[in-house]
Amino acid sequence: MRVRFARWLPVTFSVVAVVLLVVDFVLLLDEPGAFYPVLAAVVVAVLVAVMYVRLPCVVLTDTQIRVFNGVRLTTVPLRPRDRIVVDGSHLVVKKPGGDEHLEAYRLYANAEDWERLVEAGRRRGKT
Repeated sequence: MRVRFARWLPVTFSVVAVVLLVVDFVLLLDEPGAFYPVLAAVVVAVLVAVMYVRLPCVVLTDTQIRVFNGVRLTTVPLRPRDRIVVDGSHLVVKKPGGDEHLEAYRLYANAEDWERLVEAGRRRGKT
């Protein structure tokens, strides 16, 4: 199961990239040799669009849960008795040896995908 990033994230970052690009073009008019800020804004816009539109923030399989928070990928192996629960607004993997808190937050996830993940977490570990 894949949990996608919320739609507002790529929209917000796209708006920021466009604003940076406009500001950089204005600066380019004053300083003709300052082309690097324009190039940097375009590169950031492309990277952000690829990162937040194509990559899921949480991937749940039978053997592991992977969380991508934009900077770091965290993988937690799952055993049959492990449960996934929502503690406030983030995920916790309940294990017999102790809990593992994950950096996956409801605010950044697609609402429908998050609800499916919560339901899958409820079913998991019940025997």
